[in-house]
Amino acid sequence: MGRYFNPPTEENLNAAGRKLNTQPNFDSYKKLLKSGEILVGLFENRFKRAPELPDVEEFEEFMKQCRAGELIICDFYALPTNHPNIK
Repeated sequence: MGRYFNPPTEENLNAAGRKLNTQPNFDSYKKLLKSGEILVGLFENRFKRAPELPDVEEFEEFMKQCRAGELIICDFYALPTNHPNIK
């Protein structure tokens, strides 16, 4: 099931970390992370969700859902590993 950031809003994610701007490619995002940061994606269907994306398999699972039209990609963020809103 993984870890999620809650509540998953753009405002809360921006306040907790920093938005990453690059192509939606796991390796590109991992290169932008600083020590002590994790990658979190913000996705939406009827509800927003912000899962931690710790590896390429988890990243690709969410991207597969986006390609199928089940989810919409909102943004990707770098957040501190120990942020209290990630559970």
